Amino acid sequence: MNDPAPDSTAGVGGMADLTNPSDQTDLEVGVSTPAAVGLYLAVVAVGVTALVSVTTGATAEVLLTSLPTAFTGGVLGGIVLARIRPALLFRLGRFRWRTLALWLPAPLVAGSALVLDSTGLVPETGLALLLLIPAAGILLTGWLAAHAAHDLAVGATVDNGEPIIEWTWYQSGPNPPLIALGIGSLLFAGLTYTLSGSNRLSTRLGALGALSLLVGWAPTVRLPSSGDTPTTLFSVPDFEYARAEIRAYADGLVVEPRFRPSYRRVVPWDRLTGVRLTEDHLILERRWWPDIRCDRSAIDDVDTVLEAVETSGRNRPQRVDPVTADEPQF
Repeated sequence: MNDPAPDSTAGVGGMADLTNPSDQTDLEVGVSTPAAVGLYLAVVAVGVTALVSVTTGATAEVLLTSLPTAFTGGVLGGIVLARIRPALLFRLGRFRWRTLALWLPAPLVAGSALVLDSTGLVPETGLALLLLIPAAGILLTGWLAAHAAHDLAVGATVDNGEPIIEWTWYQSGPNPPLIALGIGSLLFAGLTYTLSGSNRLSTRLGALGALSLLVGWAPTVRLPSSGDTPTTLFSVPDFEYARAEIRAYADGLVVEPRFRPSYRRVVPWDRLTGVRLTEDHLILERRWWPDIRCDRSAIDDVDTVLEAVETSGRNRPQRVDPVTADEPQF
């Protein structure tokens, strides 16, 4: 394996940086990325336009006239930006913490709305509180744009070329996101019950939390039987089936979820602390995150997958700092 160039390795999981403007033409933007960026900028433009209009004392009729124009301009501007300057999205998506900047307009718009309403600077009562709607929209579309930018970075760097090996990750064992949803729903149900007593909302949230915990902890419950096939007592369709496609590359694993909307994510080799086989699972142990537990019976040649992952992890390319090129940067 050839050593990577010093100026193209200062990134997480081998994600290279685009130092040459001509590299922008190599990025495959596709359709979803411009759509996500355009929708995000459209919602931001609506929020800013509404804030300025409310602050200057504009009426509801003026708002209804200016907001569609702002939305259309934001959509077109986002699509053009994603097409002519994809390197900006690439650099944004290389690091998760950078994408947090996409959420900054939301608290600014929401905070301004609350200040305007509490100080009485807006003549029409409650008009400023309508700004909370585009603030919530910025959070949602910012999340979509962040995933789109990260997906663009993944497609441009980590999974360039044919994968070393690939397999399907079948859900096996507890599902951490579903368990987190269950815990959050139960906590919110308890808070609602404490503040307002027993009502439909607290009851439904409690039921949702309990069901999420049950399914997330054990989506399939089987009992041993005298025959070769165990008896299934409880099974939720799709939870014991394909959860994601996993592809191994020189720089790490690319996990592409089956459920949409969702985007690929990268697990660099140096984030894996170990890989092992049990009677039922192929387990990829991760630092700081829950392990990836794959159903062993769903993998055609689990020994080949295990060997490929172990070999790729040992032979991962070193990331080199141009300043201290003699030392591996992990």
